[in-house]
Amino acid sequence: MKKVVFVIALVLIAAAYIGGYWPEHRRLQEANQALQAANQQLAKAQTLGRLCRLQSKLLALISLVEAKNYGDAQKASKDFFDQVGSEATQIDQPDYKQALGSILDTRDAVTSELARGNPDAVDPLRQSLLKLRQLVDSAG
Repeated sequence: MKKVVFVIALVLIAAAYIGGYWPEHRRLQEANQALQAANQQLAKAQTLGRLCRLQSKLLALISLVEAKNYGDAQKASKDFFDQVGSEATQIDQPDYKQALGSILDTRDAVTSELARGNPDAVDPLRQSLLKLRQLVDSAG
């Protein structure tokens, strides 16, 4: 008789444990899935924010070149291209890396034109602006 009571008690304890464990386990799985989705949205928003900052710096650089303020434009150009290079190493998406790499490829030409005081430096910058806008549109 004691064995039957012990087995029944053991079965009841196991059923109570499973009855309490399973719903909590499901909630944990759902919370982990929600966390993963939120982390993906956060990463996307952070990428978009960094791209928008690059776009803002590029617009300021274009304004300096159009105003023929080549000294300040050279400083802004260095800062902009340094950030593009930094962003290209941080980002994991191949399309973004390629677009940022092609923007970075214009660095020497822009630097050279700015050193000469040539307003034609704005042309590759405008092309870069188009590429950045496409990245921002695809990221948003």
